[in-house]
Amino acid sequence: LLKDAFTKEEIASLLKIKSRAFGFIIQKRNTAWAELLQKPGIQNSVYFIYLHYLQWALGDTKAKVKSTDLLFVAYKISKLGLSSFILVRLIQALIAYMNCPDEPLDFNHGIPSVNHLLSLACFNETIKQFATIPGEPITELTDKLGSFKLSGDIAIDLSNKELLTHQVITFLEQFAQKQKDAKITTLNLANNIINNYDLIPKLMSVMPDVETLNFDHNNLAITKDTSSQFALGLKLLPNLKKLTLSNNRLGQWDTSPAEMLYFLNSLTMDHPKLEYLDLSSNYIGGLIARDIQEIKNRVKGLAEQLQTGQTSQIAFLNLENNLFDLGTSLSSYILSFIIRPLDKLQQLNLSNNFLGLHNSDGVAALGNSLVHKKALSSLLLDNNFIELIDSKGLQAIGKSLKTFSSLNITSIAFNMLGKHDPAGLVTLFEGLSAHPQLESLSLRMNYIDLTDDQASLSLSNAMTSWQRLKTLDISMNELGRLDSKGVNAFAASFIHLKKLTTLLLENNRINVKTFEDFRAWQTLGTLNKLTNLNLAANQFGLNSTLGGQVIGQSIKEMAHLNTLDLSHNAIGSFGDEGIHAIANGIQGKHALTNFTIQPQEGHFNL
Repeated sequence: LLKDAFTKEEIASLLKIKSRAFGFIIQKRNTAWAELLQKPGIQNSVYFIYLHYLQWALGDTKAKVKSTDLLFVAYKISKLGLSSFILVRLIQALIAYMNCPDEPLDFNHGIPSVNHLLSLACFNETIKQFATIPGEPITELTDKLGSFKLSGDIAIDLSNKELLTHQVITFLEQFAQKQKDAKITTLNLANNIINNYDLIPKLMSVMPDVETLNFDHNNLAITKDTSSQFALGLKLLPNLKKLTLSNNRLGQWDTSPAEMLYFLNSLTMDHPKLEYLDLSSNYIGGLIARDIQEIKNRVKGLAEQLQTGQTSQIAFLNLENNLFDLGTSLSSYILSFIIRPLDKLQQLNLSNNFLGLHNSDGVAALGNSLVHKKALSSLLLDNNFIELIDSKGLQAIGKSLKTFSSLNITSIAFNMLGKHDPAGLVTLFEGLSAHPQLESLSLRMNYIDLTDDQASLSLSNAMTSWQRLKTLDISMNELGRLDSKGVNAFAASFIHLKKLTTLLLENNRINVKTFEDFRAWQTLGTLNKLTNLNLAANQFGLNSTLGGQVIGQSIKEMAHLNTLDLSHNAIGSFGDEGIHAIANGIQGKHALTNFTIQPQEGHFNL
């Protein structure tokens, strides 16, 4: 004011007005706060925040609300007529932003000036708030970068911002210029529109320190014109350890199979530090199966490369939901070539493909490529038609399991296991028996029955070695089909599962008809660490009360039981003894919060 030639009298008059304004605003703010406590809502929230901003704008250092952000909000609210959904998001972001651990502002002649640069926590809140309103320009973010004091390794989450490639480049360039003591090592760009392939190399060049990069849901496609650009760009990230490319369209229909293979080979072999690769939901397998001759030529090149002994550091590979049909063309061998050099592989997810849809040759090739993956700890093969045609592929997978040394999670659900001869099941159980460290096993929704003596024996033998198993899911099979000998041997083996916490056996035709069956199922009570037990949709009460009685006696020993499902078991059809035993078993089970026993076939007063 003095610089602008205001007289002292004029300044004194202005300060009197300012003082009166302070009093008025503080009074209104306190009233608004009381109203907000009594009647929370968007209108009261906006009113209170606006009064808070006015107090700050007049020079109150205790009101730590950023003027530029609130002016922007007020402008957007008045000009755009925001929907209630966006406004709710906006208020939530503002409340979080107001709680930012900001430094107080110093004042010079009543004009605020920043003497303290803002913290990492405030930076993260700024990033989180950005693009709360769709279409917010990137300058709203880049203009604030100089207000922060950042150093060391930084993780930035720019996901769900609807950003284009050039906007991300602008942000990263400005960050590098204004934050010279910080380096971005983790960058989340998921769910944006980063698919300008001409700019991909430049984009990668401005993030040289990135170790973790997420490109999920960006509509990326690999074609003859884009595969080399993308591969070239990724090579500019020498420290890349974790790459997520899930939910794109890398394998779109007009993609060249040869170019896709080149791209996959580049991902797995050209990044010496890459440990984590997620390519799920990209339709890669669907396109690879098309051009046989082109793939033959590329396979030959890969074979020559493999002969040099080159290996990859990848420990996690996710190829879930990619339409890999290993019975068509050469796609099975392509997949084998991708997996075979991954000597450090620890986790492999091939669920929800079509591995055995047309024949079992590809599944067998996959099994052979997994041999001696000693570091493999997690193998997920759900929903793949593995035994649709015959058991040859399952046998190959079972044999490969014997060569692992660290397996603790296996899931081969929804695969028609047991549909043909029992040789596949026998080999699978023998392979799994080699893993005493196994913690989780799912064989859900297959055709497994235990009428074959060899299959039953191999499963019982495997269970004796699963001393660390915590989760066992064999639901929706046929364990109790035809006779009870095999399923009784299975039940008798529960005694070895000392650490089991989850047992899922629903829908298995299990029936307890005789005292021999009763004695076998008494071992259920030895599972005293169970928290989740599902025996629904069996036949425990169909022919006698023994099933209900053995369940009641068993659950009485399960002090930690949280979830119990006994529905659809015909309990009560032959009398109340089983019901009384179950009621006695659950009495005093304070941890039991989820208990289902209805409906039951048979009429009784529950």
